[in-house]
Amino acid sequence: MGLQIPVGSRIRKSPFHEALLAHGLTHATVYNHMLMPASFGDPGAEYEALVERVSLWDVACERQVEVVGPEAFELVQYVSARDMAGCAVGRVRYAPICDHEGTLLNDPMILKLAEDRFWFSIADSDLLLWVRAVGAERGLDCRVFEPDASPLGVQGPRADDTMAALLGEWVRDVPFFSFVDGRCGTPCGPRESRSASTRAARRSTSGSSRGCSPTGPTVPARRRRSRSGWNGSCRWTGGTTSSGRRPCWPKGSGVRRGGW
Repeated sequence: MGLQIPVGSRIRKSPFHEALLAHGLTHATVYNHMLMPASFGDPGAEYEALVERVSLWDVACERQVEVVGPEAFELVQYVSARDMAGCAVGRVRYAPICDHEGTLLNDPMILKLAEDRFWFSIADSDLLLWVRAVGAERGLDCRVFEPDASPLGVQGPRADDTMAALLGEWVRDVPFFSFVDGRCGTPCGPRESRSASTRAARRSTSGSSRGCSPTGPTVPARRRRSRSGWNGSCRWTGGTTSSGRRPCWPKGSGVRRGGW
């Protein structure tokens, strides 16, 4: 018998977990202290679904960090290596977060929900603790916490058709790096966990006629990145941020709609 890791209380499950098991989930990894689907047993078929049809990803492990309050913008601007001034409500910016020495801590997307309310949609590290500590140390008047949100990724060339069938034609008009009602273009995030499984089932049913398949985000995405020449290493590229710190940028990276 190969290596097995028991799933205890230290590793959280997404609200879609049981539905994914029913669809044949075979492999998982850990991301932000949560189980993240890795494969359903056929990497070739999962890659094909991603590049030819529709791929449904459980990315609930891409946790959100909410900053809200009178001085929320001051905190967001301070911790971000990207200048957030001028970002309109309903827009999203890719904003790497660095420590005091310029080392990359996380590279989230920042959603502006209101003038005094932001979400960091984070990669794999405890960014909540960092942002909360910086806000407290600077005495800023805002709350920092994890909201109850569980994103789903809908990827592939027929993703727009699937979402339009489910929600309406208006979804085709959502611009790149934008969101509506707190749901970022592609992925979509239920605001409450108790409704997540129902919504996932609806999306799967809506996409079945378009070849929609639940897949793990890691295996097909890595294959696509390899074929496109993507390199995930980080290096210092020169210049400084708006607050004088040095960011580390992914070499040759690009953010695309539906990209991981």
